[in-house]
Parts: sequence; structure tokens; C-alpha cells
Amino acid sequence: MRFYVLLIIILWPTDLHSLRPGVVLVSYNVELLGHRSRPKIRAVARALSSLRKEIEKQCQPCTILVALQEVYSPDGLKEMSSKWWWNSFSRTAFLAFSQDPIIAKRLADTSWEAKLRPILALELELPWGDKMIVGNVHWPSQRWSFKTRYQAWVRTQAFLKKKGSVALGDFNLKEHEREKLKGHFRVPKEGTYYYAKAKTWHKFDLLIGDFDAKAIRYDPRFLSTVVIGRRGPEWVPKRFHQQTGEGTSDHYPVYWPKLLEAY
Repeated sequence: MRFYVLLIIILWPTDLHSLRPGVVLVSYNVELLGHRSRPKIRAVARALSSLRKEIEKQCQPCTILVALQEVYSPDGLKEMSSKWWWNSFSRTAFLAFSQDPIIAKRLADTSWEAKLRPILALELELPWGDKMIVGNVHWPSQRWSFKTRYQAWVRTQAFLKKKGSVALGDFNLKEHEREKLKGHFRVPKEGTYYYAKAKTWHKFDLLIGDFDAKAIRYDPRFLSTVVIGRRGPEWVPKRFHQQTGEGTSDHYPVYWPKLLEAY
């Protein structure tokens, strides 16, 4: 028998009902999703279903946009949502969930350059009439030099020049690298990736954007790291195990509830 646990670490403001409907952004590196494994797809689907139910308890109505990284095949995406988009080169995807009709248009993705994965981009029409652009990024891992992540930073900055744009995903940045870039990152309060060899937590899964745009208002009270799935002995993310069916991914998902609202 399998048991799945959902832990929300978050501080909610006292008056939720004073907030207008918004968009909840989620980033989740799902680690090799669709790699010839139906059990893995089912594990991720269960995790996302639990996350969605928890978000919807706090946010009615709202649109949930999930940015996935390491999606090696679109297999399973259509089973999770009727609205999905996938880039085969960057191996990133978007899933959208909403009680209201979602008006979304896929924009031209950035090109593949050396070790830099393309940015998967969507334009959303928000319920109050404004539009926003969301990019799903997956920067080079720590196996590569900081120079490669700096190149990804330059590309992402160019993407963010579009008014009302944000980017989220797995940036693979250590804290000192993040400080070098001096970007307006929205950083989870809890670690999302655990490096077992060094026994260190990292906050690789981030959000960055044009938060001065009319369509976007960032509220720092809303920030959460979500812990889903079976626990390892130290409550660290547990990779999916094909033989036992245990675990989900080596990352925890992070979400920014009620992040985007009308003024």
C-alpha cells in the first residue's frame, strides 16, 4: 500500500476574501517524466492532483499554471490536463487548470543554442482583460560552469523585456550565484532540491519577472514550498523507484499562490 503526504509551509494573510481571483504559478522539475514509465506518470499525476486540490481550497476561483521541467515525452500530459504545451528540445511543458475558459497562445520559443535550452513561452489573457507572458526555463545544471548559467541569464533577461512577462522553472543556481546576478528572484523559503553527497539543500526552483507591469502585482505574503510524496529518511525529495513504485521526483514543487491579480 502506498501513502502520499502533502505538507504546505505557508503564512496566509488574515483576510483571504479581500483578494481578487488570480493566477497561481507552479514550478516542478518532475525528473525524467515519460521515460517509458506509466507508474512514473501516475505518480506525478497523483502529486499534481493533490497539489491542485490544496491550492483550490485557498483560491476560488483561480487559474493554475504548472511549469514542468524534465518532461522527456508528452505521454501522460493529456491525461493530467486538457490544456498542455510541450517543447521537445527543452523538455519543458505547461499544464493549465481553471474553472473558467483559459485563453492561452503559445509564442515562438527561443532557439536552441549550445547548452542553453529553449524557453517555452505562453501568452495568457487574464480574467480582468490584461495579458501576461510566462516562460518556462531550465538552466544548465551544476555540472556545467557558472558561465553557462550566466549565458542563460542573459537570454532570460532578453525574454523578460516583454512587458508583463515572468519566467519560472529550475534555474540551477546556488545562493552565491544568485547574488552575483542581482536579479529580482522570488525565492522559496524552503529548499526544493537536496544534494545528498554534500548534505545540502538548494533553492533551484525560482520565479523572476516584470513585477512593475500593470497586469502583475506580487504579494510576498504568498509563497510556498510544497512537499509531496513519500519521505526519505531525512524528509528529502525521493526519486521515483521503478521497481517499488515509490517516490515522485528529486525536486519538490514550489508555488506562488494568488501571485497575479488585477489592481
